[in-house]
Amino acid sequence: MKKGFTIIEMMVALAILTIILIALTHATVAIIRHNAYLEHKKNAIQIAQGTINYLSSLPYTHELLRNTQSNTSFINNPTPDPNGNGIFYLIDNGNGQYDGGSDIGDANDATNGIDHPSTGLAVSTYNDIVPVIKKDSITYYKIWGIQDTADWKKIVTVIYWFEGNNLNNLHFVSLSTIKRKL
Repeated sequence: MKKGFTIIEMMVALAILTIILIALTHATVAIIRHNAYLEHKKNAIQIAQGTINYLSSLPYTHELLRNTQSNTSFINNPTPDPNGNGIFYLIDNGNGQYDGGSDIGDANDATNGIDHPSTGLAVSTYNDIVPVIKKDSITYYKIWGIQDTADWKKIVTVIYWFEGNNLNNLHFVSLSTIKRKL
């Protein structure tokens, strides 16, 4: 009697091997996607930290640190869409710069505590903070808010991006700090 595998045993072994390879392929794709997300999040955190550092370094009375809103919804719950209507606040003319025109994606969000362009400020003032940054084929959008009291200012920034340029696939990070009046 010959020893060996039957055709049935070979087919079962191939089926098991196929299932294992498919599972490994799916796991590999998931890991690659997660690594890409982590890289985007790292970039957003670096941009947010740079923004916080920049705003914190400005003089206490600088025009970018003014509090123009009495509503602190954004300060207390910083998101790219504080009023939840699905339209994201944006200061930009499409090339990462503020041009002094009406570029705000949702003007109602400004009343929820996001600082926004004012006709009293020079365009270059906003361009110093660079509202849109493209890095590694991802566009990162930057918004911020200031809560002002007599002795301190709370500075909050949100950096957000869309995976695959899909508006339904929003991700964001937020950072905040306190700047004390000296």
